[in-house]
Order: sequence, then C-alpha cells, then structure tokens
Amino acid sequence: EGIQWLPFDELSDYLAANRTRTLTDIQRCSNATRRFGPPISDTLQEEIDPECAEFASWTTLPWTFFFDFTKLSDTFGIRFIHRNELHPRWFTRAMNIVDPPNSPQIRYVKDSFRHDYRIYDMAGFNPQKGKYHRKLKLDRLIQVRAPIMYFGSLFGNGRVRVDVPAHKDFFDLLENTLILANPTLQKAAMNIVTQLGGTSQFVSLHVRLGDGYFAYNINKTLKSVIKTLGEIIPPKKSRTDFRVRPTSVHDRLDYCHRAEQPVIYMATDAPQPSLNIQLKSLYQRYAPCIFTYGEFPYMDWLDVENKPELRGAGDGINLRPFLEPIVDGIVAGLGSEVIGTPGSTFSAFIERLNYVWIGGPRRIKDGPLIEV
Repeated sequence: EGIQWLPFDELSDYLAANRTRTLTDIQRCSNATRRFGPPISDTLQEEIDPECAEFASWTTLPWTFFFDFTKLSDTFGIRFIHRNELHPRWFTRAMNIVDPPNSPQIRYVKDSFRHDYRIYDMAGFNPQKGKYHRKLKLDRLIQVRAPIMYFGSLFGNGRVRVDVPAHKDFFDLLENTLILANPTLQKAAMNIVTQLGGTSQFVSLHVRLGDGYFAYNINKTLKSVIKTLGEIIPPKKSRTDFRVRPTSVHDRLDYCHRAEQPVIYMATDAPQPSLNIQLKSLYQRYAPCIFTYGEFPYMDWLDVENKPELRGAGDGINLRPFLEPIVDGIVAGLGSEVIGTPGSTFSAFIERLNYVWIGGPRRIKDGPLIEV
C-alpha cells in the first residue's frame, strides 16, 4: 500500500516510526517473512508475534536494483548513496551529522501542502506558478552552503520546470536512465511476452481499479479504454468455424491466432480479472483473447529459493509480491502500444517504457515530475 502525501514534518515522523526497522526487529520477526512465501504447515498464523504482523508488508531497496545509473554517474559525476532506513539517526550513522533535525549541515526544503512550491531553473524568467503556491529559484538554491539539501515530497507533475538548454540535456539523460533494467525482471517478463507471440505482437492495457479514486472512476476508465481499443484494432467478424472456445492459456492463444482475433494483454491490480464484475464489459467484447499475468504458469520466474537477489538485502523479505506488479508492467510495455488508465502515474510509466522500447504513443495526460 502506497504512502499517502503528508506535510514534511508529519511524513518524517511517520517514516521514522513506520518505515524503520532495527536488527532486533529483523531477528524477532524473521518468521513473518513467510507470510508471502509458500505455506508452511507447522507454522500457525497465531504463533507470529503481533508486532510482526506487518513486517513483510514493506522493505527497502536501492534504486540501482531497478535502474542502471552508470551513464548518469560517468557523464555528470553523480554519486548515489542508498539510505537503508528513514529515521533521522541515519544521517548520524552514515555522515556523522549530530542532531540531524537541527543541524546547520542540512537545509530542509519543507512542504506544507500538496502543491506547495515549484522550482525554476532560469534566472529572470517569471512564468505563472500554475497550481503551485510559491516559487523556488535554482540560482538561490545554489547559494545554500549546507552540504545536504533535504526535500520532502515531490508529489505533482511539473514540480521542476526546466528551461535552460544544458539542463534539458541532463533531463533527457535522466529520463532515459529511469527505464527498468533489472535482468531478472526482464527475463521473467520476456517469458510471458514470448508466449504471447513476441514483442509488439499484442496490444497492452493497464487498468487500475484497486483503490478509492480509480475504483470510483472505473466505468469512465473502461469507456475510455474500450473506445481507444476500438480505434486501434480494426473490427473483425468472429470466425464461426470454431464452435468451442478453449479455456487454457495456450489453447486460447492458438484459438485467437487461428480465429484472427487480436491478442490483448491486460496489466491490472484487480484480483481474478476475468471474474471481476467491473471488468465485464471489457471481457464481453474481447474474451477469450484477453490475457493477464496470473494466467501464465509460474515456473521459476521469480523463484526466491534459486535467486537470493530477490530477497531484501537487509531484512530477508521475499520480494516476489512487490516485483510481480512490475513484471506485469514490463510485459505490457513490450506490446505494440499501451492503453492506460487516465490519471494513473503507473500507466504513464508503462507508456514511457513502451515509447522507449517499442516506439509506441504516449496518451496519458499526466506530465512528468520535471516539465520541459
């Protein structure tokens, strides 16, 4: 479950209390890591320490687990430090900074509401603030002498406006760097893509409906998805010489190819999508040629026992439940194009993967964190 936006001080307190674990926590709660793994018959749920109930619901990973920053580091000399805990004491342990909340070595840039400030990089340029309440100028931020500048939430698209040409070059490299590059996840995704017929041989959807906003707007989302799908897939009459529609994944794929029906892959957070009443209108039009992640044989794509790198480095948490939605998104990104959920930042990210990998269009209106 994602962390909701909070004002700077409240968010800091929440992270220190709820996203920090000690060695004692790890030792006491090690059995809780089994909650997301295979069932263990001799371990009853009630035997788990109540304080460990949420232990396996989160973990921390370095950005380098997902992305390759080599070119960014080599080109601009940027050094990355993984902050493995979110308590202020980390600054003391890692950087010898005494009393981090009050240290002159840290300049805090705090936000009090969602669209608090926007950062501008061109001196003398005075565009409208738009939805943001105040302006921060890069030339003023550069003058800060503290070695650490600590920003709170950077929630909101267009938070940083880039107008200086050299900065645009940096942004282009940064955006191209933030493309998933984990070979284990890529291999898992390609296993499914190959079964679907190969790269660009299917149309991808990303349908999000798991929480309040998206669940409330699911009918509007489906209308948009179905409309766009109808525009990119020429209408075809169903073949009548196939009397019985198959049920297994591979028989269905064979059926779709022989019946000349388009193959559709749907990435979604909906459990058991084909049985979800909210998705009925989509399945009525395109079943049995809609395929989802959970339908493909698991095999050993994300087998933790054979891939120790798929356990959290510090706490041993099984990463599989966290990584499967990402693999789902990678598969969608390797389709011919992506039709996403309006307003979903994950849809926008999948579209960007598709744009970089395949050259597909980007439809989601939500802009990036940085506006150019």
